[in-house]
Amino acid sequence: MARHDERAALALGRPPQTSVLLGGEPSEHSPKSRQPQRHSPAQGAPRWRSKTTGETAQAAALAMSSRAPTLRQRVLAIIGEGPAIPETILARLRADGVRTVLTSVRPRCSELVRMGLIRDSGRREKGEGGCNAIVWRLATHEEQQRFDHEREAEKGAGL
Repeated sequence: MARHDERAALALGRPPQTSVLLGGEPSEHSPKSRQPQRHSPAQGAPRWRSKTTGETAQAAALAMSSRAPTLRQRVLAIIGEGPAIPETILARLRADGVRTVLTSVRPRCSELVRMGLIRDSGRREKGEGGCNAIVWRLATHEEQQRFDHEREAEKGAGL
């Protein structure tokens, strides 16, 4: 299974044939290597820095961990129907009866970007409070392949 197919399977709630590591491992000399970290939500576990995050944030992360994959696949499906800003995605989710908030939608978009499944369209639309928001679109097959190649090059270079 190609890496972009693995990411898509994961985003859609299907188990991939191999695990996908997002962001790579910090080097032993990195400041991050000395901080206990959780795995990415895309790997099924909430993430936080255990020494710097309060108990309420940790509880919220744990509560979201079971819903994040489902919400992520719904966000991906909505963007698959056409480019959208998070506010538009939220409105579509609510119209479908999903109870969620904007602060849950934006992280799902970030996860999908890190997985190489969606991209910035280059367009902006007015979002909440009149601020410009990124219009997200699905990544093309070629962009997903380029993403995979760049990730492999980063791993090979030890970045």
